[in-house]
Amino acid sequence: DVERGVFRSKAECLRVCIDGPIALSRFTNLAGVSGHEGTSALFVVDLSHYAIRKIATDKSITTVAGTGGSATTNGVGVLSAFKGLFDIACDDQGFLFISERGGANNIRLLDTTTGLVTTLVSGGIVGNSLTVNPAGTAVFAAIGTYQIAAYFTQAPVTATPGNPTALPALSFTVGLNGTDGAASGTRGVARLSQPFMLDIDATTDELVVTHYTGHQVSRIRTVSGRNNKFAGSGTPAV
Repeated sequence: DVERGVFRSKAECLRVCIDGPIALSRFTNLAGVSGHEGTSALFVVDLSHYAIRKIATDKSITTVAGTGGSATTNGVGVLSAFKGLFDIACDDQGFLFISERGGANNIRLLDTTTGLVTTLVSGGIVGNSLTVNPAGTAVFAAIGTYQIAAYFTQAPVTATPGNPTALPALSFTVGLNGTDGAASGTRGVARLSQPFMLDIDATTDELVVTHYTGHQVSRIRTVSGRNNKFAGSGTPAV
């Protein structure tokens, strides 16, 4: 890729993203999506291209991060690489939080202004979804099959080359890994049934969770970790 100064194998070239006007661009196997309120841009995960793509307000599409090959490499823009990426969430500061599963098990950070990709948390994240509060001081991620992990920091994360402000170690988990269920209660008592998608309710600062096999929706208090079921009987509809 002469324009970008990136060397690719033949197999990687076949997976290169096609950017440009919306009518000419191409995606393959999309996953997570998140919007940045400051610029009204949308960011999406292009699974098969191992890339983060941006849809601007003028409907142009660009690849903002990812080489097209599977790896865990920090760097700027298309010099960075992802492995097993699945979901993304943008905070109000313009930082994009990225979950990697399938053996990578990381939380990555993309500065949407500079294009710099860094690693915030290494290991432990193997679920489908993550979300971040608007201030960028708390990240919640599905881990294993039956748990949600919470990470907190006192200030919004920042990143400079070689010096990211990392999230602290795991703050707490809700649910018991290896134990299925959908029981309400404190974080040590609560049980989750394959938490799949997560989001933050900005009005209550609660985490909203869908249970993939539990057929329910619950709310988790982001400070105490208490889980409360509020929608769904637990029985699938016919």
